[in-house]
Parts: sequence; C-alpha cells; structure tokens
Amino acid sequence: MQDRLNSIDAIRGICLVSIFTAHLGLHDLPSLTIAGIGFIDSADIFVLLSGISVFFAYGSFATERKPKQLVAVLWRRALKLYLVNVALLLATISVSAGFATAFGSQALHAELLRGEVLEVGGFDGLTLRTVWSLVAFEHRIGYSAILRLYTGLMLLAPPLVWLAARRWWLPLLPATCVWLVAGHLGLIVSCRLSGEPLTLPILPWLVVFVLGLSLGAAIRQGVRLPASRLAVGLALLYLTGVLILSVVLVRFVPEVAAWTDRRHDLFWLGASKLYQSPLRIAQLVALAYLVLALPQAPLLRLIRMVRPDSLFCRLGRRSLPVFAAGIVCALFGNEVLHLLRPEGGTATGLRLVAEAALLGLGFLAMLAAAEGVRPRRLATPWPAQHPIPSAGS
Repeated sequence: MQDRLNSIDAIRGICLVSIFTAHLGLHDLPSLTIAGIGFIDSADIFVLLSGISVFFAYGSFATERKPKQLVAVLWRRALKLYLVNVALLLATISVSAGFATAFGSQALHAELLRGEVLEVGGFDGLTLRTVWSLVAFEHRIGYSAILRLYTGLMLLAPPLVWLAARRWWLPLLPATCVWLVAGHLGLIVSCRLSGEPLTLPILPWLVVFVLGLSLGAAIRQGVRLPASRLAVGLALLYLTGVLILSVVLVRFVPEVAAWTDRRHDLFWLGASKLYQSPLRIAQLVALAYLVLALPQAPLLRLIRMVRPDSLFCRLGRRSLPVFAAGIVCALFGNEVLHLLRPEGGTATGLRLVAEAALLGLGFLAMLAAAEGVRPRRLATPWPAQHPIPSAGS
C-alpha cells in the first residue's frame, strides 16, 4: 500500500482489540470496548478506516484511468474476504459442534446448531439449504459478519473509487441516497434459517465506507478545511452530550432508559446499528472531524506520531489474520465461559480467572497472527497539512 499511515494502522489495531473483547462477552471483567461510551462502536470506525485505506491503496488506478486493474484488484480482495469468511464459518460450526457433542445442550450454541445449521435431532450432517445459506452469506451465526459486509463493499467499490478520484465528494451522493432509502424503508435482509435480521447489512453501512473513501480522496487531492472554532465546539458538544446520555442519564432518567432499550429499532430517532441511524453517523463524523481538526491534542498527537513497530500498528497492519485469530479465540472462550455459568452459578473467582486467562490467550493468538510483519518502508506519520474535506473547495 502506497503512503501507508501508521496512525490508521494503530487505530485499526485498537479496534481489533475492542472487537475481540466485545465478542468474548465478558461478565466479571470490564469489557474494553468503545460501544460503552456512545452510539458507535469499533465496527463503525473500522469500516470508515477501510474506506480511507481503499482509496490510498487503489485510488491511483482510477486516477490513472485503469478501470480493469481497479476492478480486478478490488474483486480479488472481495474473493479473499469471502474465502476467509467461509473458513471462519466452518471454524464456528466445528468449535460449536465439538462443544455440543461433548457437553450436549449445556453448550452455548447447541440449540442454534440444531435449529439453524445442522439437521434437527443430531449433528450428523448439513442440509442442502444450510450449505447454500452459508456460502451465500444468508446466515446469522458466529462473529464474522463484518467480513460479509466487506465482501459486498469491495464488489461495489470500483465505481465509487472512480467517482472519488474525479471529485472527493461525488460518491457521497449515491451512498447517502441508498442509506436514507434503506434506513427509512427498512431494507434489511433476514437470515433464511432463523428469520432474524443479518447484522451489518450492506446497504445502510455503505455510507460509512464511502465517508472514509471520500476522506481518503480529499487527503490525496489536497483539500483543506481550516479548523473552525464553531465546528470544533459543536463537535465537542455533541460528543459530550452522547457521553452523558450513554453513561449518566441512562441510569437516572427512566425515559432515557426506555429510549435506550428500543433505540436499535429506530432509524430517524434512534441509534440503530442495523440501520446506521443518523445519530450514529453524526457521532462518527464529529469524531473524525476532531481527529483532523485538533492534531495537537495529547491523545491524538500520540496516535499521529506512533511508530510503525508499535504493538497496535503491528496488529492493524495485518488486520485480516489478526481478526480471524480473535474470532476463533472468542468462539472457544465463549463456550468455556458459558459452561462456567450454569443456572446455579459458580464461584465468581473461577469465572474471573477464566476470563483473564481467555483474554490473555486471545491477545497472544492475535499477536502471533501479526508476527513476522516488518514495518513497511513507506509507512509514514499523518500528513503534516492535515487536509480534511471542505464543501467549499
């Protein structure tokens, strides 16, 4: 990847750790996730960064008018993501079926396997309908849904990258229309086996990816927007309000608690992850703006100047194998933790030790997946000019 940014790798590495701890489903140890302090979570940031990285990596094909190469490289990436997702689905079935065979109905996914994946009455074979639902991603099992999303985004990316190469804001027009229509009409695909909505649907999440794509194009095209005190103040005010609502008001105001319980079902006046509600997009945009507008803020300065051989950079540089390792560890860990939480409950100390051990094993597995990656010569700090999109440019 040309002109790779260490800061993007570092943030991606932080998100990978957050995604792993969220999937592990900790109860006694605090979960190190972003979702606890607002509407968005690591997946939103991850998809936004993916859009930036895609333009950095492949935007030159569109700029140099090489459409065939652009389609080929993006669809090759889609095929790789598809195959990894299929492998993770098979790993999910194998791990879950192994625990279900050993521990029967006490296993975490025993009923799910009987009802959705394997033939009713046993674990002796896959139905043709189930096989098709897996290879066509019409499933809802395991934690690899974001790879299904990425596969779809890579297939749709070539014309969007081409538009961004012409003008950074052009792909935002179709993506915003698709997002609003999909959210308002509830155009969400459901799992063929269970009828439950598929998580991280492509149509509503397309706008998050395109926001990153346009930002990457704006950076490459040298677009600048001076930091406005009013814009910075509004962004800080909104993020502060979201934090207070999510951490404080939800505990003391019954109306806020009631709204929180149903916010994921609402598009316009909710904070649905399924539909990518406007409140989530607003938080993501405000956060991205502050990262670019306040480059000298203490935490942001640390991220911008991070070294390519740092821990989070190493994790983020090989995000796919690191993500896969975290998924498999989370599957295994959740089955173990579920067995330690029967109806009567076991000693809290035992669960605490188990959670700490599984966290450590997961981190070691993710580090092992990132091993052997040397810092790339073209990795650089964030551009000194801090260009960000400007509608007036």
